[in-house]
Amino acid sequence: MVPLIEDDAVQLWESNVIVRYLCARHSSGRMYPDALPARFDAERWMDWQQATLNPAGRDAFLQLVRTLPERRDPQVLAASIAQTEPLLAILDAHLARQPFMAGAHLTMADIPIACEMHRWWGLPLAHAERPHLRRWYEKMLALPAAHGALDVPLS
Repeated sequence: MVPLIEDDAVQLWESNVIVRYLCARHSSGRMYPDALPARFDAERWMDWQQATLNPAGRDAFLQLVRTLPERRDPQVLAASIAQTEPLLAILDAHLARQPFMAGAHLTMADIPIACEMHRWWGLPLAHAERPHLRRWYEKMLALPAAHGALDVPLS
């Protein structure tokens, strides 16, 4: 499956599990918080991205990027937008209170949300103003690790 990581005897698939593993291995105590409340706050946002935000925006992506224009279904696209916009409002309100998804510094929670925002803001749609989400995303784009991932066109 893609994505897949093989690291010594560890073989993992599923993007959020890979993020958790890499953060635990290479940034334990920082990107993978040691304190359980902080860790599970980050875990919650990662699961929310995967179970709530991604499914809401998936059809818009499929319709606008992967479907030929003459085969697009405007109702499917509209439903996806209607599901996604309130979720982005949640993110914007959340990031109005703190600089990163799980608090004062970058954690594993920021990675899948940033990937999701790359996908959403890469779609040829009119996007609502989300100043706190935009500020956060600009910080994510400035990270060296974002180069080659968050700065490439959708395909």
